[in-house]
Amino acid sequence: RDEVVGKMHFADVLTPASRLRFADTFPLFKERGEIHDMIFEIVGRSGKSMPVLLNATTIRDSEGNYVASRSMLFDYTDRQRLETPLAEARDYAESIVETVPEPLVILTADLRVNSANEAFYQAFAISPEEASGKRFTELLGGVLDVPELIAALERIVPDETMLEYFEIERDFPAIGRRTMLLDARKLHRTGQDSAMTLLAIEDITERKRNELRRNQLHEQLEVRTAQLEAANGELEAFSYSVSHDLRAPLRHVSGFAQMLERHLGPRANEKDLHYLRTIANSALQM
Repeated sequence: RDEVVGKMHFADVLTPASRLRFADTFPLFKERGEIHDMIFEIVGRSGKSMPVLLNATTIRDSEGNYVASRSMLFDYTDRQRLETPLAEARDYAESIVETVPEPLVILTADLRVNSANEAFYQAFAISPEEASGKRFTELLGGVLDVPELIAALERIVPDETMLEYFEIERDFPAIGRRTMLLDARKLHRTGQDSAMTLLAIEDITERKRNELRRNQLHEQLEVRTAQLEAANGELEAFSYSVSHDLRAPLRHVSGFAQMLERHLGPRANEKDLHYLRTIANSALQM
C-alpha cells in the first residue's frame, strides 16, 4: 500500500498494451464521467500479469472540473476463464456478420466507427482505414450528417431506443445519388467498456425507382381507363342518337316499299317483289 498510494499512477501498473488503451480511453472517461466493465492487464510484483475489470466515476469540483476518480478493480481471472467460450461464440457471430450482404456498422457511444463488415466497405467504396475511428458525422464526406438521424442515434444507447425505417436520399461519394434505409439497435459487448450501436444500411434506390415507375404506370392506366369510359359513354350516346334519329325515316322506307308492292300488284314480277321485300325487311331490322 505504501509503495502505491500517492506514488504511482494507475497506468504505471499496466502492461504496455493496456497502458496504450488506457491513454486512449482516459480523455473520454473524463468527459463522460464514468466507465464500466473495461478490462485491463495489470502487472504484479512477480512480473505476472492479471486481468482486472475496471469500473470508475469521476470526482469533480464545484465548477465541474475533473479532480480525481473513484475506481473499483475486480480480479477478472476466473470470469475470463468462464467467458472464453462466450468470446468464441461472439467471434463466431461476428464472422457470420461478415457474410451478411447488407452493410453493417458498429458505432461507439460517442458515434465513432468501431468496425464495419465487408459489405459496408464494398457498398460505399471505402477502406477500413478510412472509416475506423471516424465520427459518424464525418463518415463518407459528412453525407450522413443529418440532424434528425444523429439525434436518434445518440438516444439509442442511453435510452435503449431503436431506429427503424429512417430513409435518406443523398449524393454519396464514389457511388452517386442513392436512397438509403437505416435501422439501428443497441449492441452490448461485454468487456468493451460500454454498449454500442449496430447500424444497418440498405440501398433501396432501385426499389424506389420501381415504386415510382409502378405509380406512374398506375396513374397512366387510371387516365386511360377514364378516357376509355368517356369514349364509351360518347359512343353509347351517339348510337342512341343515331338509332332514334333513323327510326322514323326507316319506317317510311319500309312503308313505301310495301305500298309500292301493293301498287304494282300483278304487274310485279318475282324479281321486283324480292327487291321490295328485301328493302322493307332490312328497314324493319335496323
